[in-house]
Amino acid sequence: MLELDHGPLRVRLDDVARTVRLGTDPNDLLTALGAGRLPVDPGRGRGRLSA
Repeated sequence: MLELDHGPLRVRLDDVARTVRLGTDPNDLLTALGAGRLPVDPGRGRGRLSA
């Protein structure tokens, strides 16, 4: 989760596109957070998000 927060901040500071690697599917995390709740047992695996 911390990488998900830091990725866009680094892009704004450095003005360089980045790919954030996560230990779960970012859609699970973002869907739960968008609904105003914490993710419950997000699936493990490899996820990437480009910013």
